[in-house]
Amino acid sequence: VAQWDDVPPAASSAGDSSADATLRSVATDAGLQELAPYLVHLVRTEVYGRLADAPRLGRVLRLLGAMLDNPRLHLEVYLDQIVPAVLTCVVGSRIGADGDGGTGRALRRRAAHVTVRICDAFPQYRTLRSRVLLTLLQGMADDRPLGTQYGSLAGVVALGALAVAANVLPRAVAYWNYLAKIPTGEDGTCSVERGEDVMECQRALLEAIGMVLHDAGGDNDETPPGTKKTELFCAGDSKLMEDIADNFGEKLIPFYSSASYELGT
Repeated sequence: VAQWDDVPPAASSAGDSSADATLRSVATDAGLQELAPYLVHLVRTEVYGRLADAPRLGRVLRLLGAMLDNPRLHLEVYLDQIVPAVLTCVVGSRIGADGDGGTGRALRRRAAHVTVRICDAFPQYRTLRSRVLLTLLQGMADDRPLGTQYGSLAGVVALGALAVAANVLPRAVAYWNYLAKIPTGEDGTCSVERGEDVMECQRALLEAIGMVLHDAGGDNDETPPGTKKTELFCAGDSKLMEDIADNFGEKLIPFYSSASYELGT
């Protein structure tokens, strides 16, 4: 059985056999309900106090994953504390150390999947997914930091192809044009880190579009039998698909091998 004294080290230090054993206990032990508020407080404290330490945040997400595995913790009581903390890892203005954007982006993606897992774990809260989506869409605004925009894109992608099609596809061209206008040269107009952020946002956008096209190219349980998913995704908007084809075309091929077919190029 996990002891409380074992839990903070498991959330704050690099993984070892003792930390793994503690997380397994958190995930499976039946007598931890009284520790639930302390576990939630630990997650919140670590997240809000360690935003510059992406590896440590990753270990905190492991702890939260173990907590989600244990239904006896009844985490639904604490969703109002857990969800904002995890979303901070997705859309926070700066995650990870300066100059280490790759680790921060990986943490954002991981946190996005944890967020979706929370939504799936508590379907009785019917507005939870829509509220998460609203936060993500607000994070995609042009005036938000590029790291926040990247995390928001990753979050919408984690919610699935339907969420991407309804909320990203219609503004994909405008968003690409916005990113293209951000200086990324080495002539002093833009830092190397900012240029990398722009390119990663562009890549995330292409991956999101490719995801929709890939999903539209095969069978999917969400689609009624005999229905062409491209029609559902785009609501019959042929103009939208023409704009996507004109502006992205071959850029999408690395992200979906059949993109040229779907776009009619």
